[in-house]
Amino acid sequence: MLLPQGAFGAVVKARHRATGQIVAIKRVGEDHGGHAALLREARYLEEACRGGDNPFVVGFRGVVRAPATLDLRLVMECVGPSLHDLLRQRAPGSPPPPEAAVRAAMWQLFTAAKKMHDGHIVHRDIKPQNILVGDGRSVIKLSDFGLAMSTDEWPPYEPAGTLWPLFQGFYDQGQLCAIFDMLGTPDDSTWPGFSSTTFATVMMPELDMQRESHLHEHFPERKLSKKDSRSSAASSRANRRSASRQPPR
Repeated sequence: MLLPQGAFGAVVKARHRATGQIVAIKRVGEDHGGHAALLREARYLEEACRGGDNPFVVGFRGVVRAPATLDLRLVMECVGPSLHDLLRQRAPGSPPPPEAAVRAAMWQLFTAAKKMHDGHIVHRDIKPQNILVGDGRSVIKLSDFGLAMSTDEWPPYEPAGTLWPLFQGFYDQGQLCAIFDMLGTPDDSTWPGFSSTTFATVMMPELDMQRESHLHEHFPERKLSKKDSRSSAASSRANRRSASRQPPR
């Protein structure tokens, strides 16, 4: 059975012939890094699960080779649907999830992030598609470590995440349009070679693009671009501040 596809590979549901255990098996295509990318993801997932003390991360089961092709596969715990899928299945106009359920979910997310950060691992791609919901929808688990990094690697990386959820494009050109509409279009001085790109020569003449930045109009009081991301609340502080700091019952 084909499960929801990750950022860099396809995932299938399978059963271990000897044990009967249901697992999820991921393959990473060559266009997304192939074996090297898969082994890198496996490394971070294994480290995040090390010692079994992070119950809110999808379990690591190992790396195997496909008998027919000898391609590497990442074997993981099989958990229920993604939060993204569950939210999309909600009927229009239906009431939001109960506050207690939201608090429990946030506590689990903060706990998962705190344990990873303590192990010097940053997920970098926490979103509804990578949050799996299982055990009667009472437990959530982080998945897809394809973009994970270690804070011990170069360049240095910190747990504080991006401050730019403003540009919600759904494809490459749409992403650029969303950015340029607010920040203005670049030129060869700010983006060397921009005038020769396909976007500049083909797309821009057909679009009414903003030439100047309008960021200050959206944030007249406090400019988001001036905020230091390192001052953002870490997962540990967020749990202390939140009323959801108690574990779910």
